[in-house]
Amino acid sequence: MSLAPTSHATVSPDFINLRLGATTAPEALRELHGGLVGNAAVDDAELFLRQLLERHALGANCFSQEIAVPHARTTAVNRIVLAIGRSSTGVFFDEKNPSIRLVLLIGVPINAVTEYLRWMSNLARTLRSPLAKEALINAPDTEAFKTVCSLCIPQTKP
Repeated sequence: MSLAPTSHATVSPDFINLRLGATTAPEALRELHGGLVGNAAVDDAELFLRQLLERHALGANCFSQEIAVPHARTTAVNRIVLAIGRSSTGVFFDEKNPSIRLVLLIGVPINAVTEYLRWMSNLARTLRSPLAKEALINAPDTEAFKTVCSLCIPQTKP
């Protein structure tokens, strides 16, 4: 099975943390959000974090028992932003998802709904692949992880 994305331009991770220290979902959101603070695409970091936490309080967004995709559609970002964290021990998101290994935190501008939905559909399809999941979970270092991301994180037009 190929890791190739299903569409044509780039969304690269803005921040990668392969040693996520968080043990709970709110901690993971704060830790990954912290990596985006100061990014030019984040116009209001405080609002973005508040909206991520509020959205999570409505229910965990997990693709599987290993992958969570917390996200917020918000005026706090001016383009799609992506922070990825990987945990060797697992992050507790809820009773159904007590040991998440990959967290893909996403911020989406309010006016990018169509682009976001298309991208998320492709991402969900990609992350259902055991090959893609294993490659992301087992990449030995940041450079290898970035290479895997370039092959399996869906692409979108900027």
